[in-house]
Amino acid sequence: MHQSAGINIGYGHTKIRTANDYVAFPSIAHPANRNFSGLGLDRRSRIVSYKGIDYEVGQDAKLVSKQLSGGKVLRPRWLDTVQYRVFQQATFDILHEQGKADTPWTLVTGVAVEHSKDPDYLNRLQAAWVGEHRTTVICQSFGRTVSWVLVG
Repeated sequence: MHQSAGINIGYGHTKIRTANDYVAFPSIAHPANRNFSGLGLDRRSRIVSYKGIDYEVGQDAKLVSKQLSGGKVLRPRWLDTVQYRVFQQATFDILHEQGKADTPWTLVTGVAVEHSKDPDYLNRLQAAWVGEHRTTVICQSFGRTVSWVLVG
């Protein structure tokens, strides 16, 4: 038996749909700044550790960013950015929190139409999500439909 999830790490928002929940947050990541903790501020973000660095992701991550973009990155090779990998790690963390430890995940993730005919990119995208997970990579316009079929 597998658990299923539809995932879209987009330029605007990261979205995760499982049978039990829907999680979405702005695709904003910035190295975490713990100086703001303890000030009574309730932050709409989460801390994600990637390659030994803590990042703040989500709505309020832009508060710690010194960039005018608020930490957003627009790159044609989105998979090649640190931000994509941070959002991927956040996704794994969320799936771990929601899932059953002894049951593997089947993941459906979208790929931008511009990369749908690039076999190297598609192979690297699928390899990035493989591990304990079965992964299907589908062109974005179809990914949402397939995730609804798989997880409801």
